[in-house]
Amino acid sequence: MIISNKTLYDRFLLDLRGNLSAIQTAQEQVASGKRINRPSDDPTGTYQSMDYSVRIGRMDQYRRNSTAARTLLSHTDTTLQSASNAITRAYELAVQYASGTYTSTDRANGAKELVEIRESVAGLANTRIGDRYIFGGWKTAAPPYAKTIVIEPGVNDSIVFDDGTAGGPFTVTLDSAIYTPGQLADEIKSKLEAANGSADVYDVSFSYDTNKFSVAGDADNANTLDLLWTDAGSTAAATLGFDTGADDSVAAGSTAEADSAVGFTQGFTVTSSNKTFRADFGAGLQTVTLTEGAYTEASLITEIQTRLGPANVTVDYDSSTARFSLTNISGAPITFAWSDPLATARNLLGFDSADDTVASSASTTADDAVYISETYMFQGDTGSINISVGDGAVIASNVAGSDAFSEIFASMDKFITAMNANDIDGINVAIGSLQTDQNSLRDTEATAGARLNRLDIESERNEDEQLSVQQALSGVEDADIIEAAMVLARRQAAIDTLRSANIKTLSQSLFDFLQ
Repeated sequence: MIISNKTLYDRFLLDLRGNLSAIQTAQEQVASGKRINRPSDDPTGTYQSMDYSVRIGRMDQYRRNSTAARTLLSHTDTTLQSASNAITRAYELAVQYASGTYTSTDRANGAKELVEIRESVAGLANTRIGDRYIFGGWKTAAPPYAKTIVIEPGVNDSIVFDDGTAGGPFTVTLDSAIYTPGQLADEIKSKLEAANGSADVYDVSFSYDTNKFSVAGDADNANTLDLLWTDAGSTAAATLGFDTGADDSVAAGSTAEADSAVGFTQGFTVTSSNKTFRADFGAGLQTVTLTEGAYTEASLITEIQTRLGPANVTVDYDSSTARFSLTNISGAPITFAWSDPLATARNLLGFDSADDTVASSASTTADDAVYISETYMFQGDTGSINISVGDGAVIASNVAGSDAFSEIFASMDKFITAMNANDIDGINVAIGSLQTDQNSLRDTEATAGARLNRLDIESERNEDEQLSVQQALSGVEDADIIEAAMVLARRQAAIDTLRSANIKTLSQSLFDFLQ
């Protein structure tokens, strides 16, 4: 069979291309270290490689999540240990000053240290990492524990404003309660938006750096909000820190900030379960009912005296003993029927269920201490900040401040009151309360510690799994460099041989045979 030069030439090119392609592939593998450099190199291997890479990426994210969770929980654990140490010191002081060997002066001086301990614990409860408070649940932007502001019925509960719509000016009445600044800001926003004559939206905020409120108008608002602080109906102005001598206009996208820092107040709360007196002023039993709401000490005294009759009774609250007293100034005996089931005000004032008949110019003092609201009140929530740290593994990276510091501030306030009053019985009560507070802190600390231990387990498991997946990816994707180098050498040698053989063969022509 005669084989033409063209056939030989085509065969030469085919063999040459095959070897060059193999060389190119081997060179890519040696240069990149990868067996698969494009999907066409190995479609099945490419799919496996992508799957392994996704799994490795997920493991990397779990590792980052674990680091973030460990940072939060480690800070939580350290903070709780510090708080526990502080409460232990308070407990030691309670045991120490419960002894009858100490004087009232000694206990008053000891109370000063307790105030510092309380403020230290408040700082710990408001610990933050960066700009996030760690004990506030989902509410990480504001301190979870804050001092309070009392909004009293008819005293400081109203704001007059005009937004230029029909029916204005409008008056809003805030619910009477004991608020943290954040809670009060939410209440103001809700009432303003509910009462305005439009769909305008406002942002009411409180700066914990300056202790000032601000009212801002949304950029899309259609109207200007005029806060009429000069109106006598705006009784909340001074409480919120706004100057009663000037109004504030809040246009769309603008902000009105209070003129001065707020003054924090504590108080008592009158509810349906503690608002009723049953008293005999000489003409048979009468029912006297207090207005529900929150009151400061002074305003509650005024409310009780007004309802019982300012010509009948004067009221006093001794903050050093936390006890109310009622003095008869009517000129005739007054009977307080505390045994009457309707006489729920005994719960408010601390009287037991025995009736008191008070002679003219005489007084009756409550049987039990009744404490004003705690210095710091919780304004966070109990939300868990859950973080995925492994396949099917979710860990809460926070603990609720309400669990850790639940009754600490109430306990410390009562303890300080007892110390200033030289009240040994109250100090003994504080011993039990502080033991309960220590247990709460330790339980919460144990929770944080358990989660840190679980993080270690999950992190180790993820590291093992990631190593396994990386090895599997390497088996699919990585090139055998020695084998690739050998292929490169063999193919180069093949090309040299092919070129040499074909030069001899293809250099011949018909004239070589005409002799």
